[in-house]
Amino acid sequence: MDNNMAIVAEEREYLLGTEKIKFDSIIDEAARMHDSFTNYTLDWTADKPSMYMDKDANLCFRSYGRKNAKKVDVTKYALGQAASYWKIPSSYLISLYDKGLNSLAIENIDTLNAHNKANDRNMHGRVMVSDGVAEAVVSERFAQNFPVCDVLDTIRTNIDTSRYIPNQVFLSKSKMHIRFVDFDHKVKVGGEDMSVGFTCDSSDVGKSALKVNFFLYKFACRNGIVMVGKSNAGGRMAGTLYRQKHLGEAFDSDSIDRFIRCFDDIEILRQDGLDMIAQAQGRMMSEAEMTRIIDTCKKNYCSVDDTEKAKILELAADRYGRTKWGLINGITEVAQNHTLDDRIAYETWAGNILQFVA
Repeated sequence: MDNNMAIVAEEREYLLGTEKIKFDSIIDEAARMHDSFTNYTLDWTADKPSMYMDKDANLCFRSYGRKNAKKVDVTKYALGQAASYWKIPSSYLISLYDKGLNSLAIENIDTLNAHNKANDRNMHGRVMVSDGVAEAVVSERFAQNFPVCDVLDTIRTNIDTSRYIPNQVFLSKSKMHIRFVDFDHKVKVGGEDMSVGFTCDSSDVGKSALKVNFFLYKFACRNGIVMVGKSNAGGRMAGTLYRQKHLGEAFDSDSIDRFIRCFDDIEILRQDGLDMIAQAQGRMMSEAEMTRIIDTCKKNYCSVDDTEKAKILELAADRYGRTKWGLINGITEVAQNHTLDDRIAYETWAGNILQFVA
């Protein structure tokens, strides 16, 4: 893209921290980010288009109570959301800007704006702006009453954070991911120090649902395994402790109460998780079997190339052992080289192998 363009490049997202972090500081920063947002309700009754792009790739919009259109920079994420309002495939629109085809992008937007207006397709929503940048374009059904700072404060108030301690975090205006580990109650499983905890994700702009997942942590190499799902074939509880999208009903007192109570299930899952590790440590696997499992990567939303496949097999053979557990550790170790979303996908894949591969 042209450096003068007003579309803000997405930063590569990585987890920060490998030891205990200052939770209060994370909450304060989340609150500062939340307070930086201003919501503008789009005026779809205006005679002129209520939202469009100008020649310099600024997002322009008209909101109720404003005489003139407001012009701001825009993130790729927000532009993708705006594309859905214009009824343009977001990947197509963003690719036009990536290729410098601004005029063609504007032609698409203007044509669809005119078509939608002519057919009385008035769409309602809000533009979320922070520090002069549109971070999101959300519908009126987007629930904003349980922001990241309140999620984290609820955890601090209701969870024993002297036991479950945050040790890794990613926090931006668009997304939060944080991991809590029970450092003081580690257990030897097959001679390896293991512990349990949970991960929590949310977003003030809709990039992630509010979700809490059970987490297994290996001390020696800081490998993490994310457990998801409601239950497995044997009736055993799996790792999704809580999940609610921001689109739809607001977070009421009952849903927030369920969020608070979900952490009680960590202790229920603790022994199950450690037992599964012990079983995986004793489950021998040939290289051919490991390869077949690795080849399921795309079904598990991961993309393992030949070089990474060879690395996983090498780690299993030379460091962790030719077992199911060795394969899992190979996957979670290479996961640490990936950006946040891919890392979580790899660690979730590892959790699926632990639970569902016999």
